[in-house]
Amino acid sequence: MVDQLLKDVENAFKENILESIHDILRLDERQAKTLIGFTSVTAYRRVHEITTSALDEIVKRVRSSPNELKRVSLLLARALVLIEYQEAREQITSSLATVLKRVMQQLIDDITKKKDVNVVVKDAEYARALLDAIAVLVYRYGR
Repeated sequence: MVDQLLKDVENAFKENILESIHDILRLDERQAKTLIGFTSVTAYRRVHEITTSALDEIVKRVRSSPNELKRVSLLLARALVLIEYQEAREQITSSLATVLKRVMQQLIDDITKKKDVNVVVKDAEYARALLDAIAVLVYRYGR
């Protein structure tokens, strides 16, 4: 299950965002609960809020000033720390944390490999869409 979602994440960043979102949203209750397990709505809301705020800020800053690329990496680091923290506190499942960290890692890779600004913006927007789709599962099946 997690392996398939990680493949969907990889696919999303290769321009198949609609297919990936569709795959996430069509998970049945058993599949969704395999991913989100004991994750509470409140815990995911915290992760989602901080992480998507970072993604939105990346899109805003990088579009207005491409030389901000290195500085926005701090926002991603904070998002990763929060994901790790919520996982350590057992507020989100390890499988969900793995998927979230993979999404964040894609953006970190974009920045460290000095990818084109347009690629970073696109990937941040795709990451936001993926996190929103996962939020649907958490709200639908979480505790």
